[in-house]
Amino acid sequence: MARAGTYQVALNQGTYFLKLSGHLCFSSSVPFADIIDLIGSTPNCKGTLVDLREANMIDSTHLGLLARLALESQTKLGKQLTIVSTGKHVPQALKTTGLQHLALLLDAHEGEMPPTESIQSLPATKRSIAQVMLEAHQTLIGLNQENKDTYQDFVTMLKSSMQKKGQI
Repeated sequence: MARAGTYQVALNQGTYFLKLSGHLCFSSSVPFADIIDLIGSTPNCKGTLVDLREANMIDSTHLGLLARLALESQTKLGKQLTIVSTGKHVPQALKTTGLQHLALLLDAHEGEMPPTESIQSLPATKRSIAQVMLEAHQTLIGLNQENKDTYQDFVTMLKSSMQKKGQI
């Protein structure tokens, strides 16, 4: 059985360090979206580093959220997001969606992340998984035509379903 996705967040001297581990699928994406919101609203944020070395699977929702974080890092901070990963599948997924053009992708098999001074807990959210999935896939579609061809039908179907349920 796959280990559910877990998220650790630390802020050290203005830089956020995120560690995403396990099976990163849409059903656990809301906390990651909340973390991105937290980072975006932090005054004097200097940058973000994402550690995916212990992620054994990453889905398109999480890829879209990483793309959103990378875009926000470029526009708000003028800096590239740094993503550390290892293995074969996760780095391949990052490159397939075009994230190598938005973020610095590092392959690091050994070594530790910089020390963290505090782990922050997130407040409860009212955002639904469907909303996070929609936002993440819309971000992916905006990256390149191949992603648009791949995810447009899903986005259209999800929007339609959410409209019928009064979620948007």
